Amino acid sequence: MEHDVPSDSEIRAAFAATGKSWNNSHHYHLHLGSLAVGLNAPDELVRQWLLPACSRILVADPCSYENIEWRVSFAVGRDIPNMASLCRWIGRGLKTGIYETVETASGLLLYEHSSRFWLHMDCQEREVHLWLADTEALAPWEHAAPLKSLWHLMVRKASLQVVHGGAVGYAAGGAMLLGAGGAGKSTAALACFRAGLGYLADDYCLVDTSSQPVVHQLYTTAKLRPENLHRFEEIRREFNWQEGRPGAKPTLFLEKPCARQPYTSFPVRALILPKVTGLSETTWARCSATQAWRALAPSTLAQLPLCGEETFAKLTSLTRKLPAFVLNSGTNLRGIPHAINQILASV
Repeated sequence: MEHDVPSDSEIRAAFAATGKSWNNSHHYHLHLGSLAVGLNAPDELVRQWLLPACSRILVADPCSYENIEWRVSFAVGRDIPNMASLCRWIGRGLKTGIYETVETASGLLLYEHSSRFWLHMDCQEREVHLWLADTEALAPWEHAAPLKSLWHLMVRKASLQVVHGGAVGYAAGGAMLLGAGGAGKSTAALACFRAGLGYLADDYCLVDTSSQPVVHQLYTTAKLRPENLHRFEEIRREFNWQEGRPGAKPTLFLEKPCARQPYTSFPVRALILPKVTGLSETTWARCSATQAWRALAPSTLAQLPLCGEETFAKLTSLTRKLPAFVLNSGTNLRGIPHAINQILASV
């Protein structure tokens, strides 16, 4: 296998040659909590792929890379010289869901099979080279939550952790919404957003799991199942949806509403596990750390590559530090934010 893995020098040379051909490539800064990342990417790629969902954490920066901890360079196109040769390892790596990885001398290579993008992480130089064959090939979830696999890999050695969960609340503190797909996280998060609570996420967020956990916004998006659109009649026309495309869900981009929110993070005071009941009234009750872990860990671990002992430890620590509650979500959506406010007032 080793002879099939491209060397660091091969990868750098290919990307250096590619970079010279881009006329409208600029520097951007992206903030993953306290971690600063520098991006060098074509403006069109940023506008089409990253900016719609990452507007709160991504800013254009004409200055050189300063005070950043990772650098990411992008290349786009099927006809890039030598790129096919650099992909010769694909099909023989370690597979985790849609991801395939292999270790290199300096870090790792990752291939995402659904969207067909490929990246090389040099953990010694803290550089990433990412090649995307075709922007039209991106899976729907890569528009709603771009590059969550890369953000996870960048922060996995720190106290930060990408998690499958929502987050709503206030600058002084809020709650994380945990559960597998279909648990009701998005419905609860949007009900809270509509009621005036701060909105950080409905599906993916970033958590600092140190002594006092803090949740950070990654994406300004929300996704709903098609059968739930009627519950948000006043905004349903604003959802973007490629009906019939595998994996597609109606997606709402909340860049403007979130821009009016003065904060992108808050302390976590409670873990909430939504549960759809079909009843009208919303009720809540305290639950165990074990229940919270089961709602958080399996779905997070299943959706991210290379989740080792450090990921497991951070998720376990988070569920042990914070009180957890089951939210029996009612069909009357006004009751959901009311119940969450009650929970926050009780902790």
